[in-house]
Amino acid sequence: MNEQDEYVEKTKRLLKSYNALRVTLANQEARIQLKKYELGLGEAAPISKYGDAPRGGSQELNAVEKAAARRITIEETIGRLQAEAQKTRYAIDTVDRCLRALPTDEQALVREHYFDCLDWRSIGESRHYSERWARQRGHEAVERIARMIFWGVQQMELDFLLEE
Repeated sequence: MNEQDEYVEKTKRLLKSYNALRVTLANQEARIQLKKYELGLGEAAPISKYGDAPRGGSQELNAVEKAAARRITIEETIGRLQAEAQKTRYAIDTVDRCLRALPTDEQALVREHYFDCLDWRSIGESRHYSERWARQRGHEAVERIARMIFWGVQQMELDFLLEE
């Protein structure tokens, strides 16, 4: 398999997972909101007691330290979740940008096959064309999307060739 075919296969996998990515992003954002809510709840840290007792305040300080450790853990979790959501959002936005760059009829082919899970025969029939026509046009659209996504890689290769 050559490199271009590899890019096309990666693009097909990305398109096939588009709906799942949208659900994943929604779930990630919901988890972030839940963690922020937990962070907002906080814990009332007790006030330290100082008095005549030789061990006054030791339990309260442990509770304060425990609350601080919990807060740090939640903040770290929020940061990790936000980073994961950003990667997911980037993948979705990449597909959306590429689709917008295609002609309307090619956008529809890609959406119907990869997002709506229609087979090429049904897509061709709905447009009064053959399955072969739908498959070929869909493949051309996916190749264009792959070039848009992986243009940087291909461009670096072109730059290398032009420098010689």
